[in-house]
Amino acid sequence: MGLNIVVGYLAEQLEYDEEGASWHREVLGDLNLVLTEAGEPPHHEPEEIPGGSQSWESYGYSGLHHVRRLAAWLAINRRLPHPCSYEKATDDAVLARFYRLHDAHLRGGRENGVLNFLKRRNPPFSHLILHSDAEGFYLPRAVPDVIFDRHSPQRDGIGGMVGSAKELLTECRELAHALSIPSGIDPEGEEIYKNVEAPPTDGEPWQRLSIETFVITRLIAACEKSLETGAAIVFS
Repeated sequence: MGLNIVVGYLAEQLEYDEEGASWHREVLGDLNLVLTEAGEPPHHEPEEIPGGSQSWESYGYSGLHHVRRLAAWLAINRRLPHPCSYEKATDDAVLARFYRLHDAHLRGGRENGVLNFLKRRNPPFSHLILHSDAEGFYLPRAVPDVIFDRHSPQRDGIGGMVGSAKELLTECRELAHALSIPSGIDPEGEEIYKNVEAPPTDGEPWQRLSIETFVITRLIAACEKSLETGAAIVFS
């Protein structure tokens, strides 16, 4: 079991799982309640996807935390992190501080020694950071601010936060540039898998930080597919 990144989830369920499609329609209804409450127009999920739905396996649930750690190091330390294990990624002090800075920004407060990036309208990488790591949506449109489910209790399947595929694409492309990931590289390419299985100790940053590259290339592909088709990205 692990995290799947899906574009065209409803279309997929309508083709293979009628009961699953019925449940997902209910979740989409709740999604639109969240959007309405935030003053946003509803999302209309297509039932058919040109070329079919598409999904990508992430690196379990841990890969997303490696990417968030990368974003934290770039934002706070202005440099790339060293490769590390999953446990060290989730327990990374820089990532923990990055979460605190985002939280302080949302609460309108300040942490001592807060960085200049909090003077921006939004902290960097907010759509990457402010999202469930196990479920939820990225919408195929521009949404500058992450949308929060303010209902109590929060609605099932939403993940508490709704992001933008357009904003996430911009953030992931910034990370890809920092890693020198070759433009147009195939996320399913042999070298991507080879580097994850046996990470090289030298070479380009994208080769050494292989888990980060594995996940970022998939997120970019999903964002592009979402914006092309009008279907939301679904974490499942």
